[in-house]
Amino acid sequence: MRLEMTRTFPVPRQRGWDYVEDFHTWPEWMDADLVDPDESARAKPGDTVRLRTTLLGVPMHGSLILEEMVSPEMSRTLYRWPGWPDIHVEQRYSHAGPSAFTMELIASSDEDEGWLGTAIAWLMVNTPLMMRQQIHEQFDRLDEAFRKGYASTRRTTTKKAA
Repeated sequence: MRLEMTRTFPVPRQRGWDYVEDFHTWPEWMDADLVDPDESARAKPGDTVRLRTTLLGVPMHGSLILEEMVSPEMSRTLYRWPGWPDIHVEQRYSHAGPSAFTMELIASSDEDEGWLGTAIAWLMVNTPLMMRQQIHEQFDRLDEAFRKGYASTRRTTTKKAA
């Protein structure tokens, strides 16, 4: 499964990067709650943030594992939910003028993970509208957060992993 979506947001790229990549802000614009935020980090490959969320209507606990980060241009994260195929999400950030940036989100799943993974991957491929709608809703909440000025406040972004 591969899904691509692009959206332009009304803040400079660096400010957008700082806000989106700061996992402490995720509950403000994602349908997710942080689990043990003091034990989470997102500074180098392998750093992990644990979340509690609902995916396609099912409550879940999972981990987002940073695979690569090139500030302020790109991050790639492995979304790992027990019982589901892994999803790799790459977010690319580009300038869209002096006070805007464009985010391109590319999500792909590992389809060769047993019969359940194959079945879920098939479902995701054949019902991309559900995933596209979920991402669109997150983009809408992110856009609203930027318009309300939430990204203007600098936060301490990560606790260094041991």
